[in-house]
Amino acid sequence: MPKNKSKKVSASSYTEESIQKTLNDILNNDSKKSVAKKYGIPRATLQFRQSSKVSKIRPGPRTYLTDEEEKILTDWILESQRKGFPRRKIDLQLSVEEFMDAENRPNPFKENMP
Repeated sequence: MPKNKSKKVSASSYTEESIQKTLNDILNNDSKKSVAKKYGIPRATLQFRQSSKVSKIRPGPRTYLTDEEEKILTDWILESQRKGFPRRKIDLQLSVEEFMDAENRPNPFKENMP
């Protein structure tokens, strides 16, 4: 008996920037079909993005830190590295724990440690 082949899901070949360009073209009265063909983005994707209030789609689960908090941690790591003090994994984990505790957010991690 032959095995059932599962379809492989590939990452989209278009960027957020190209989607925004297509949506701007549609707002300038270009047809969805012609714009979709021009940029190589499925028309259904454009219809979904145009009808919904989605501003940024990220693959995977929701993050626990905000973009601003992630930027702060990234800057801290890079600055420490520049000064010659590279950070270890435990340092980053403790910093994330401090962010979560400071704002009394529910911590989904085991033993309160990411």
